[in-house]
Amino acid sequence: MAATMGGVVLDSGVWDTLRQGQEGGGDKMHVTQNAVTKQGAVDVLVRSETLAGYGDKTFSNKPKKEGKATSQKASGRCWIFAALNCIRAEMRSAYKLPEDFELSQSYLFFFDKLERCSYFFNAILDTRHLPLDSREVQFLLSNPLNDGGQWDMVVNLIEKYGVVPKSAYPESHASSNSRAMNRFLTSLLRQYARELREQQGDTQAAQRVYLQHIYRALCIYMGTPPQSFSWRYYDKDGAFHVVPDLTPVSFYRDHARVSVKDYVSLIHDPRNPYGAVYSVKYLGNVLGGLRPVVRHLNVDMADIRRYCVQQLEAQRPVWFGCDSGKDFYRKVGVWDDALFDYEAVFDVAPSFSKAERLLYGESLMTHAMVITGFHRDTETAPVTKWRIENSWGTEHGDSGYCTMSDSWFEQFVYQVVVPRDQLDPEHQRIHASDEMTVLPPWDPMGALAVTE
Repeated sequence: MAATMGGVVLDSGVWDTLRQGQEGGGDKMHVTQNAVTKQGAVDVLVRSETLAGYGDKTFSNKPKKEGKATSQKASGRCWIFAALNCIRAEMRSAYKLPEDFELSQSYLFFFDKLERCSYFFNAILDTRHLPLDSREVQFLLSNPLNDGGQWDMVVNLIEKYGVVPKSAYPESHASSNSRAMNRFLTSLLRQYARELREQQGDTQAAQRVYLQHIYRALCIYMGTPPQSFSWRYYDKDGAFHVVPDLTPVSFYRDHARVSVKDYVSLIHDPRNPYGAVYSVKYLGNVLGGLRPVVRHLNVDMADIRRYCVQQLEAQRPVWFGCDSGKDFYRKVGVWDDALFDYEAVFDVAPSFSKAERLLYGESLMTHAMVITGFHRDTETAPVTKWRIENSWGTEHGDSGYCTMSDSWFEQFVYQVVVPRDQLDPEHQRIHASDEMTVLPPWDPMGALAVTE
């Protein structure tokens, strides 16, 4: 007996209807078709009157001096770049550093890879009792060593390993183009996962051997990280400086001017109640780290916006996570959910609430960047746009800096990081409590750490 089908069979009658509908489009259909097939949809979709407003690049609040936009190249290190861009902003001001000064993103990337391997082994051992084809085990095996990460994960790395200037540990081919390295290491991790699941009794000795192999491979791919160095630099006035006999931890402690452990993560997840702390199972990187689990305090967008404005008014940039692929016009560096007119071109446009996008797989966190400024016409007027420091080089936007409409901010920003002492007393109390809801490993609130 044939199964009952609820779908529409594309028979001749349906095809006749489809073709008649297309032919009934008239001249508009032909003009639109010609434009899109020859030029691509993106430029045709742009509302010219909306785009014209972005010729004004002024902001009522932005730094007087900005660093040169960085480039993560062909890697998924946005979360590390964003964190180090926040730190270098403070350092540039304190030490009169030139605009192209950078901290080494590769240095933290190296240790994240090594730590994440150990974290993966622990997760595999934790799930040994589950069938191999269980959703949790298959999720862990699907992408065990991607480049993405979270704020609490970068806190773990910096507090344990410190930071170094880019001159002390520069880019390598693998750090800038991580795919081949990740592919090789992922194959090793899956092999080791198989062995750990099959092994009886204590696995510590085996894990140490695995980590030795991985450490050697990372050193070959990226170079061996420095244990000590001297920091030599010219300031903006051309004066030479040298700070000798540093370690990465002492450099961070004595010269970074930012304590990352003082910052906490806020999210806007309209699927779940506000005023509660959430985590994601198996989301982390450093076993025994300062933050063994990633913690997010869920608040409404009014609070997110208010905390961002307060932080920017204090001349401190904001690390944030968003869905950067939505309504982005790369040519001019603009995020605006009203910029593309899908209805005019296709006679239909997607329609979701923010919660529905998360529930139906339409949106998730894919990219971390830095908010450096905002615009409002008066002190009491609402914010209309935000200035964004990206890590995709200097070729787009305003030399790599982009503009985000506040309506896009409302719909597609999911996370910001702010100082703990900036939170309202009630938010501080909730964040400090032991109560926490743990979301499944595949939840979109963990996507920034598993998206490349």
